[in-house]
Amino acid sequence: MINDEIITREKLLQFDEVIGIETWEEVAKIVDTTILGEMDWYLIDGLMNDYLLCTHVEESKPFLEDVEDAIMECCIDYPTADIFYRMADDLDYE
Repeated sequence: MINDEIITREKLLQFDEVIGIETWEEVAKIVDTTILGEMDWYLIDGLMNDYLLCTHVEESKPFLEDVEDAIMECCIDYPTADIFYRMADDLDYE
């Protein structure tokens, strides 16, 4: 059973395979949907976008603490949050 509110290492590994794909329909063809469900994908993608926005756009920097709090609340543990941050840091902000 998928828990759509908790980000796990396994979900991040699946997400890493599809970073940059724009639609769930395309993502679902690639990932193991028993691990990364549609809501997981939207959650991780949204938090990743919010984090990148807050770290790269001056007007959004005041919201960084709130985004980091949301990431910590959604990640199952600190090592998973660390993986999340490393994945985000490896992305090019467009």
